[in-house]
Amino acid sequence: MHYGAAQLEFLKRLGMSPDGQQLIGLIQAEIAACNLTLRTSTGEQLLREQGKALFLDEFLQKMTEAKSAQTVPRRPTPSGQFGY
Repeated sequence: MHYGAAQLEFLKRLGMSPDGQQLIGLIQAEIAACNLTLRTSTGEQLLREQGKALFLDEFLQKMTEAKSAQTVPRRPTPSGQFGY
């Protein structure tokens, strides 16, 4: 899923709030539980735990990253030409 600037700013603010800090702690505990389960899982359960762990890692990263919206820089165009 691609988050827009407003969603990323919301997650950043939430991550800095006292409630957000509690949520971060819960997510970190879930990640630790996933890591333990991944060591003993096989087959379908392993795949599900991997997906869960990846989602939690990415979501936590969005809550704790300092940067706001991810933007793609524009390439400079030669003078006199339009970048259409």
